[in-house]
Amino acid sequence: MASSYCDAQQRATAPPDWFDSAIAYATAHVAGRLSLLTPISNTAMGKVDSYTAGEHLAWVIAFDQTLDQIAHKT
Repeated sequence: MASSYCDAQQRATAPPDWFDSAIAYATAHVAGRLSLLTPISNTAMGKVDSYTAGEHLAWVIAFDQTLDQIAHKT
């Protein structure tokens, strides 16, 4: 999916660790509390199985969807 957001030059020059860098950026805590993604493990200590949207990101998405619904009703 990320490649669809990038043009041909950006795809060609992406570093080999682009995905790991993106995950590190998205899971980094801002102000010691918030992150875009929260890692989840259902199997073993220290093993990430999946990610969920961070609380703030989930709130923003829900708020945007509510605004879209209101806009479509008017």
